Amino acid sequence: MLFMRNLGRLQRITYILAILHILCIQPSHAEEEEGLDLDNPPDTEKVLTDSLRYGLEAQLTFEREGNFDLDNRSEDDIAIAEPQISLAAAYTPLDWLRGFLELELISPIALESDEDEPDTSTSLELNQAYIALSSPQPAFSAKIGRQSFQDARQWLYDEDLDAVRLILGIPRSSIDVSASRDRLHRRDLLNDDDDAKTNRYILSGRYVFNSGIDLNAYVLAQDERGGDNDDPVFFGVYSSGKLPLSLDYWLNAAYVGGKAEDVDIEAYGVDLGMTVRTDLPVSPSMTLGFAYGSGDNNPDDSVDHNFRQTGIQENEAAFGGVIAFDYYGEALAPELSNLIILAAGVGIRPVQDSSIDLVYHYYLQDEASDELRDANIESELNGSRRDIGHGLDLIAGGEFGDFELEFILGGFFPENAFSSGTDPAYFLSLEVVYEF
Repeated sequence: MLFMRNLGRLQRITYILAILHILCIQPSHAEEEEGLDLDNPPDTEKVLTDSLRYGLEAQLTFEREGNFDLDNRSEDDIAIAEPQISLAAAYTPLDWLRGFLELELISPIALESDEDEPDTSTSLELNQAYIALSSPQPAFSAKIGRQSFQDARQWLYDEDLDAVRLILGIPRSSIDVSASRDRLHRRDLLNDDDDAKTNRYILSGRYVFNSGIDLNAYVLAQDERGGDNDDPVFFGVYSSGKLPLSLDYWLNAAYVGGKAEDVDIEAYGVDLGMTVRTDLPVSPSMTLGFAYGSGDNNPDDSVDHNFRQTGIQENEAAFGGVIAFDYYGEALAPELSNLIILAAGVGIRPVQDSSIDLVYHYYLQDEASDELRDANIESELNGSRRDIGHGLDLIAGGEFGDFELEFILGGFFPENAFSSGTDPAYFLSLEVVYEF
């Protein structure tokens, strides 16, 4: 039994966490923020010297994938426990000079698996390692090394890239330009990386209006080295902010050109929505969302009209609550490509820094196709019907002292676009983070 074979490893990891707890300085409490991202690096609040600070946290994640082939007759469920320890350190010898390092030790444990057992190799990942130079007058900063790229809704990217990056700030606005490659140097210090290398060039500008409305425009060009040699170029805008009547909104819109497998790309996508918040007890909120990624009605011509995302997106954000989740559905979790997605959610805040959300999704292909790009579900599509199905997610969690908790239960209910399998699938995730 996989669980018994890995029990010894889990006990050893528990002992390590206990020792680190004893050795570490008691943490101070960070300033509370709107929204929790449990995958962010630890806050560097512990003081070693005047110029050197560090943060340390332990995380345990349990995930279970149920019936992703949409056939209850087959045994394909997968359950994995993933303990990890994260260390972040910041060195600031001068006001204008800063170094940052983030390491993550991960040791997955397969509790249940199908015939293709998941990789349970222990890894030591170098997530970030950069030097930053900054000047307050004028506001200017430069970063060199592996660093985090993350947009507000992770619609474009949420990845640590090896990059040279320059940011110029002027009143109410900024310009951000970078050249990067994923995995220029190996990320896993214990195992070899075999990912295809992709160069990325990003130019973005931001302006914040007096009303608090945030407007961003960007160009992102990708140059894949090896693999399918996809070289898309993204032109887009992003905007968010608060409107009257306690209404929050977001808008992402992009056009994609360039090449994919030596075929021209001409495609576009949009993601927009709004959240209405109230001042009633437990702060109930309601969210409506719409996403569209164009499809290709003639796959045999010389132009590909299928929208695609960058490949390093995560599509994670909070609605009215504090927990970020996959806002395209936790069980299906598709890339926005040849899809129409309608979303409706309700949420409450039962206690401070916590939330419970219930979110529904409806999925429809733009053009009938036998492909569903980068989705969790493994069942084949028939290519003649467009109705993909429905999703329903329950998201709960929050911050409780030194602990951050997250619980997600997602279901997918297929419709007639699938040629094999019509049974529901589900996804379960439980995540606990403790900051030393």
